[in-house]
Amino acid sequence: MSKKFQLKNGLKVLLLESHKSPVVSVQMWVKTGSADEKKGEEGISH
Repeated sequence: MSKKFQLKNGLKVLLLESHKSPVVSVQMWVKTGSADEKKGEEGISH
């Protein structure tokens, strides 16, 4: 089963549910990267 929704703060959530094993996995993607870092912030994207 999958669900896709957006929270009031704009965070988009994709929920994929499986009951094959008692495990939780959380992943996050951010639309930014090292090219967006300012001087003094080098490496913060990693």
